[in-house]
Amino acid sequence: MRIAINTLALLRNKAGAEQYTLNIINELAKIDKHNEYFIIVSDVNYDIYSVEQSNFNIIHIKVNTYSKLKRILYEQIVVPFKLKQYKIDVLFNPCNIMPLFCPCETVAMIFDMHWFLESKKLSRLRVLYVKNFIKFTAKKADKVLTLSESSKKDIIRFTKISEHKIIITPVGKTPLCALKTKLKKQEWPGIKKNYNIERKYIMFLGQLLFRKNVDAVIKALGLIKKEKIKLDFDFIVVGGKAEAYQSLLDLVKQNNLENEVKFLGQLEDRDTAYILSNADMFVYPSLYEGFGIPILEAMYYGVPVITSDISSLPEVGGKACVYISPYNIEEIKKSILNMLYNETLKSNNIEQGFLQAEKFSWENSANQTLSVFLSVQ
Repeated sequence: MRIAINTLALLRNKAGAEQYTLNIINELAKIDKHNEYFIIVSDVNYDIYSVEQSNFNIIHIKVNTYSKLKRILYEQIVVPFKLKQYKIDVLFNPCNIMPLFCPCETVAMIFDMHWFLESKKLSRLRVLYVKNFIKFTAKKADKVLTLSESSKKDIIRFTKISEHKIIITPVGKTPLCALKTKLKKQEWPGIKKNYNIERKYIMFLGQLLFRKNVDAVIKALGLIKKEKIKLDFDFIVVGGKAEAYQSLLDLVKQNNLENEVKFLGQLEDRDTAYILSNADMFVYPSLYEGFGIPILEAMYYGVPVITSDISSLPEVGGKACVYISPYNIEEIKKSILNMLYNETLKSNNIEQGFLQAEKFSWENSANQTLSVFLSVQ
């Protein structure tokens, strides 16, 4: 079988879609030496998704996909032509949207339906485009993959497709997790110095999107400060400075937290791993997630987690996390203080987190995905 994987919509950042695609390609290469794969890449990501294996090939479409309009045009016009040219049997679209016309069978990954649930602060035109294409993709694809039972229910709710068409394939541990055994205690002082880390800290990891709800943590810290409770820790934020970044900076100033909140931006995995492994707590109050890779990473590193009690996050966290309403600032504040200073709670969460993290495997996910590819032929 000739299987194409379309990565044109993926850039060079390390968000969930990029991590998922890189891991699933690498794992498919490990388990499948028989079928032939064609990875469709752009000028932006051509060096990221290549696999040095005889049954893996690259189709390089020469387009700068930082231009959304160019990417859409090439995806809708050039990709179908390439599929026909290379006699592809199955096209896998690992990020929500697929071409309108495909000369082969199709499998699509729809990570979540946040466009339908949380889109008030986004461009109306962009939201309209994505919503309609996700609906089209769900109905047109022969099979739809998603990461959680929560996302499956949302896909059914908004697209009205049959539940039998949707296959849940949870993710596994990420490249960030793989660095755990390579960290050296003697290197941590240098990392701390580089990033001006002087006190204990709580941490958030992820793109600064509005739905990540980082503002709720800042507001909770603001409450602590206003109530004259000793704020003897920092809040370190690691991740791409996306749409919510400026409003978060403004909120930090409003709450007089310039000395306590540090935005480090997108870091190399090695530095992120050191900072995550030494955090006193991981706080992830997202308003919506299709899975929630960062809390899996935090559990794997033995960092206690506070996260939202909605969408897929309880599926991922199991019994290992403290769950809060992402809309209740007072509850977030109390949970942070309780986790920081309750050693019994912290130890229990760390122990449960290690057990929970081991339940997720890329090998299982890749085997399920390959079975779906074979089933549509």
